[in-house]
Amino acid sequence: MSQAAKRAKVDRRTHYNWLKDDPWYVQEFRQAVIVAGDSLQDKLTEMAFEGNVTAAIFLLKGLKAATFRDRVEQTNLLEIDPDKLTPAQKDVIAQHLIERAFADHPEVVPEVRRRLEAGELVRAEDVLPKKVEATFESEFEEIDEEGTEK
Repeated sequence: MSQAAKRAKVDRRTHYNWLKDDPWYVQEFRQAVIVAGDSLQDKLTEMAFEGNVTAAIFLLKGLKAATFRDRVEQTNLLEIDPDKLTPAQKDVIAQHLIERAFADHPEVVPEVRRRLEAGELVRAEDVLPKKVEATFESEFEEIDEEGTEK
């Protein structure tokens, strides 16, 4: 809008004030937007017919959206069969879970990954700093094996 205001030799805030206060200006502005859009569409069409592939694709996405739209696949994670995931998908999920599990200690994530890739069992107490491990253990020392407080 700033460039258009400069070309019209008015402060850009004036445009917004007119939109707010002048019904005639609102109508004229809407019409100008339609004319500008038509003009741009005509130019884009011309470019497409001159061989500009990008312009052609852009036009087709608008004119034949069902065929040329960008596709987005959505999956409900609760309905995923883990056995049907690709190794790459499993890696992405594993990476996310590791980062979430160790969100408070991102410095241990590379070590966790290394151990998992080596086929090792990874326990929090094996990778967290001893101070954190002690805090972790003290939070649960008042609870017995059956989950009831002592």
